[in-house]
Amino acid sequence: MENIQSTAARSLANSTSQIKPRRSGVPCMRCRQMKVKCNASQKFPASCSACEKAGERCSVDPSFKRISKRSLKRRHGHDEGGPAYRTPHSEGSSIEPTDLSSTRQHGPLHSLDSSVASIIAELRLGGKRPARFTHEATGVNLTSSVVAELLEEYYSNLHPRFPLLLDPATIIDSYEKAPLLFWGVLAIASKDSEKYASDYPRLQILVRQSVADILLLGTRSIHLVQALLLLCVWSFPHEDMNKEPFSMYGAVAISMARSLGLHRPQHPFLLFAAKASEIGTTEARTSTWLSCFIVDQWHTARFGVPGSIRVDHTILQALNVSTAGVPVTTRIQLHIALVTSKISAALGECETSATGLTADPLPFVRVFETELCMIQDKYACEWSPADEVSFLDARLGLYAYILDRKRTEPPKSLHQENELIIQSSITARHILIVLTTFPDALRKGTFHVFRAAS
Repeated sequence: MENIQSTAARSLANSTSQIKPRRSGVPCMRCRQMKVKCNASQKFPASCSACEKAGERCSVDPSFKRISKRSLKRRHGHDEGGPAYRTPHSEGSSIEPTDLSSTRQHGPLHSLDSSVASIIAELRLGGKRPARFTHEATGVNLTSSVVAELLEEYYSNLHPRFPLLLDPATIIDSYEKAPLLFWGVLAIASKDSEKYASDYPRLQILVRQSVADILLLGTRSIHLVQALLLLCVWSFPHEDMNKEPFSMYGAVAISMARSLGLHRPQHPFLLFAAKASEIGTTEARTSTWLSCFIVDQWHTARFGVPGSIRVDHTILQALNVSTAGVPVTTRIQLHIALVTSKISAALGECETSATGLTADPLPFVRVFETELCMIQDKYACEWSPADEVSFLDARLGLYAYILDRKRTEPPKSLHQENELIIQSSITARHILIVLTTFPDALRKGTFHVFRAAS
């Protein structure tokens, strides 16, 4: 916290009343990159004429060096002078807007790997797997071919958005060992399916009853943790989203994960007497704990409060580029969650304030704004539409802290207020652009993406 405060203090000295005058004739970064005339030094603290006309943020860095057009296109996929955020319109190489859909995938996000294809083939051919999967209490009776079809739907369109279950065989094996995981995956995969519309309500009832049994019996295993996390990520339809037990599912999952030692995936038996059959492989333990952190941040950041999981060695190690076995999507979600956890701790949990809000959030906003820009620079070339919505939602949540302050204490200058309002509106507009251009990001999206859209 001391490092953040010292950095924030330096940022405040460079962005508020203590700003030193800009050097005469120094152009802003955008004008220097585009090789156009700039009057930033004359119009300071307002934006230069070129940036104001384009609706861009105007910033000056005397040490900034132009990036070649070839490098810029290779990194960002758009021409110089494009919008501040990478948008669907700036990604395509074609001039025609109708070709926009070709820049990203609309169907299955990833081709099925050999392990998934093998399990699906076994289910369709029979032999090693049960011919039917039933639950007498709720009247659910599915053939192995139906299970194969739903499993294919899950791994084609849902798993890539939240890659938790890395081994598809565990889902089939959980039919007897941990029914909540098995039926939960099938319920999630059958959502919005006309073909299985009659089965979906019964699967919902089955899953809710299974969750209640877990709470009553106190059973625990890594498969139950995974099942609860998936129910947090892909929720069932509910009339009032505030009454859906997301937080309860997440709290139980995190508590169970800790009791199994999943937060120490390399040393699960160090402090806890968990059985080997309850905790899975090292890879599964790592994936599950990282997912706990991500889901925890998704559900607590919307309230502006810190999550229940603090950043630990497992989380930081997973962000290492050289770490194998961590999917790109998980790494992106993890990095965004890491920054949002720092934002909530610094701006939403001030011990000297009755509201918990920091009295002067502006310097902190500047610091975290820079961190989010670093995430964008690092992942913008490879993230999916859903990942981009998560990033934009995190940025919008950051601006909410400073915009809410104007109700009680106006910003120190009209320029700062206008700048943040403009950046917030640009961010919100880009969320709508991504979701309207790629509707599958919402239709098949996680609860986090759905909440950002609403």
